[in-house]
Amino acid sequence: MSASQFIQMLENKGLLDPESIVELQKMVEQSKVRVTPEALARILVENGQLTRFQATKLVTELKEQQQAQGSAQASSSRQPTPNKKPPTDSVDDLLPPEEVEEVVVEVQEVFEDPVAEVVEVVEATETRSSNSKRKNAKPTGALLDDGLKGVAVAKAPVTKNKPEKSPWESFGIIGMGFIVLLLLTLLVPLYIWFTQGSAKESLEIAENFYKNRDYERASKQYELFATGFPADENASTAKVKGTLAKVREASEKNADPSVGLKAAQEELPKVVNEAGMSNMRVEITDVLLRIAEKFISKADNTPGIQDRKTLITAMNQQMDLIRDPRYVGTQERTQNELRIRRIEEDQQRVVREIQQSEDLDTTVAAMTASLEAKEVVKTYEQRRELVKKYPILEENSKLRDLMLQATDVQRASVAKSNAAPVSQDTVSAFAAPTALLTSRVGNPIDSNPEDVAFLRVKGSAIAIAVANGQVLWRKFIGKDWTGEPKRLAPTSDSDAIVAVASRGTVSRLAAKDGSVVWESKFPEPILEPAVDGDDIFVATTAGNVHCLDAISGQPRWSKKIPQSIDVGTGGAPGKRKRYLVGNHSNLYVLSRGNGECDEVVYLGHNPGTIAVPPIWVLNQLILFENAGPDHCLMKVYSTNDEGTELKLAQPPVRFRGHVVVEPQVEGRRLAVATNLGEIAILDVEVTNPKEKVTKMVNLVSNEAAPKATWPLMSGTDLWLASNRLAYFQIQITGQKLNSVWLKEDLDEFTARPIKLGDVILHSRVVRGNAGVRVAAINPKTGDAYWETDIGNPVASLSPGPQGLVAVTSQAATFNVPSDAFATENIGLKPTLSIENMGRNQRSMTFANPIPLADGRSLLLNSAQGSQMLLVDPARKSTSTSKLVVLDLAGSYPIAESIAVGSSVLVPLENAQLMMLDPENGKPIGTPFQPTISAGERPIWLNPVLLSDKQSVVIADQRRNLYKLSTGKQLRLLNAQPLERGIKGRIDVINDVAVGLSPGPSGDFLDF
Repeated sequence: MSASQFIQMLENKGLLDPESIVELQKMVEQSKVRVTPEALARILVENGQLTRFQATKLVTELKEQQQAQGSAQASSSRQPTPNKKPPTDSVDDLLPPEEVEEVVVEVQEVFEDPVAEVVEVVEATETRSSNSKRKNAKPTGALLDDGLKGVAVAKAPVTKNKPEKSPWESFGIIGMGFIVLLLLTLLVPLYIWFTQGSAKESLEIAENFYKNRDYERASKQYELFATGFPADENASTAKVKGTLAKVREASEKNADPSVGLKAAQEELPKVVNEAGMSNMRVEITDVLLRIAEKFISKADNTPGIQDRKTLITAMNQQMDLIRDPRYVGTQERTQNELRIRRIEEDQQRVVREIQQSEDLDTTVAAMTASLEAKEVVKTYEQRRELVKKYPILEENSKLRDLMLQATDVQRASVAKSNAAPVSQDTVSAFAAPTALLTSRVGNPIDSNPEDVAFLRVKGSAIAIAVANGQVLWRKFIGKDWTGEPKRLAPTSDSDAIVAVASRGTVSRLAAKDGSVVWESKFPEPILEPAVDGDDIFVATTAGNVHCLDAISGQPRWSKKIPQSIDVGTGGAPGKRKRYLVGNHSNLYVLSRGNGECDEVVYLGHNPGTIAVPPIWVLNQLILFENAGPDHCLMKVYSTNDEGTELKLAQPPVRFRGHVVVEPQVEGRRLAVATNLGEIAILDVEVTNPKEKVTKMVNLVSNEAAPKATWPLMSGTDLWLASNRLAYFQIQITGQKLNSVWLKEDLDEFTARPIKLGDVILHSRVVRGNAGVRVAAINPKTGDAYWETDIGNPVASLSPGPQGLVAVTSQAATFNVPSDAFATENIGLKPTLSIENMGRNQRSMTFANPIPLADGRSLLLNSAQGSQMLLVDPARKSTSTSKLVVLDLAGSYPIAESIAVGSSVLVPLENAQLMMLDPENGKPIGTPFQPTISAGERPIWLNPVLLSDKQSVVIADQRRNLYKLSTGKQLRLLNAQPLERGIKGRIDVINDVAVGLSPGPSGDFLDF
């Protein structure tokens, strides 16, 4: 009869709660001595968990079950069972009797009545003697239990009819209590030590399983520990860690992160209220983040769109767990902020990729349908919108294949153009007689007298002699002309080609006198033409391409491409192919002889991103695409010797800024300048297997604002013209540019410099001036041989002894005779200045002449404010003009000046009115200063002179009107406040001042 069977019977009958059952099982398993059912029953009775009747009945039933099993065995073997003991009604009779010696001693010491009790003792002695043999085989450790049982046997039997109290019963109770107390004193510390040692070992076993990643066994061991030792301080943490082990088992042992998600959703809520959660949140956070990262990795390696969407949907649930403060606290979220942010960004990236894939599939289907319908423009638009949304799809193979199909359709769409130009030989004359005023200084140079340079100067084409700077002729084209005159051939007597894009005209001008040889008129705006020998290639913005005969201006052929055009044709001189870039996407390869389209290449560029024509050098076609707001990409395509079969030769090369000025080609090298200051010398090396075109020399300067820069390269010399002229020497071995000098800083250059022999010609607008200065300089030093000023506005015109006396804004004075005027360009000869007071100075802008009473006139320099030009057309002195520096006490004119007799009245910025002597620029008398408050600075309006020629009226914007008397000095006559402020100018009518003042619904005329 085993204790385990007895405990099982208690559990089956539900006599004890589950926790007590588990505790009894542990005690039995961990006990080092044999525990009998009788001992368990006695302890339960003494603890009050069972009644004596229940204990007796349970022990009896257990014995009967064992006897029944024994009887069945005996009957089968036909061996009777000796000395069967009948069942008893008391648990005291069922428990093993005590040792003879102990019981006898106790009985003899306490009682002397030999009646029934002695019989009981004798019987017990006999029984004990019969059982003593069996006791000798037991370990000594069981003596304590046997002693308890002996005490129980020594009690007097209970008589049902007469429940008399035996004197032995009081003694047994007292003795039993003493013995139990003694046992508790000895065994409780031992039990505490034993149970604590077992808890520590159990926890260590679980921890070792967990560290070795045996999560299944670790989870079970944690559960055993938490159940077996619920009072242990680590029990709650063990429960949480056991749950976490299950989550780790699911997430780390399965490739599908959804399994880990499911485990986390099922298991973590079970322990969310455990005290051990606070100790495990760091590890829980790490596990949840690992699952989320696993979702990202799985999504990146999953090709199907629907499968990826399923993963992202599941990952949203995972992110909900991470955002739940019960699992990931504030501290853990702060510590893992970067990691969480990276996971969220990766999730958003995957979502974008899924959307990108869906949009790609949709667009590919739409483009396929458009191509089937031959709607190529719609196909390009669909691709453009997709690439604009997803730039990474720029080189997508599906889109590229569709674009190749579209280029085939485009090639077949190139047809003959019906928009042919109309040629004419006559040109209208000037609207009125015209004279040309120029100023020239310097010395002639040793150069071919026949060398002529063609330049654009303020809307006019001019021919200038290289030897001395003389303007040979001027042909006014128009203010809308933004191109440059092009020489037909490199010879000195070659004519010039001039194209006006807005008017759609191309003209050939004679080099000798600028007369029009022929002019072709196109029905639509054109682009800058390309001149190649006897052919002139003209492209129109509407997509027409024409080849004109340079001699007659008649078209050789005309073609129409199915796109608009932003830039003219490109290529190389003398080659058989011309290259035309469409407004977007395509490059068309045209035959020079008949204009047939030999090939269409898909470039993929956006509208307006290519500003210069393609360049062909050594079987390499080079294009510059302004792909971004601050950068340009150079694309290189290799061709065969015929210029066809284009293939991308290398990855694009990036430049800082946009290429808006056509690069200069010098042999196998190109000089490239961007509008943000990057300068590069490109080298074409066809034997290089990786990059055919490379940046041999590179210089990057940080320009604050875009500006045009014209490069000029000759050998190892490089000149750059923008808002200055700089000279560099190209160091090939060191791959750098060495700066030599910089000149004409802050001047505005208008075109690319021209190198003719040992001379460089350039044109610029001098800072603060209104005209254009053309100069011939020494290439090595930058020193000017000669300078010619052209196009300065006429600021003053008055009669003189030899015709008209004209003064330009640059302070140059001209005597213009009547024969200087011509009605046609052929008869127009330039008139040179007789004086040029502002030749070597900047900021010279004279305007608004003021006539004096003695016939002279004054012009103030609006660019500086402290200079005045005194002009005497009658030449009463030795010179016609005189430059006078004004003494304005550090101020400058703020409003219009007027003449008072032979003096001039000047309103100044410092709120003073000053009378000046024109001869020396000195003040006359004391300036007038109105009463003003500290820090106040009134602004003057224009002064007016009254009919007495002595009184002056002037107003300011503070609503004050002043009347002053002039003479030896200014004197205030009257000051009158105004109801309203004056707007603009004031004037006088019959000595009454008149001005306009603003009102709520209109302006008022005040007198």
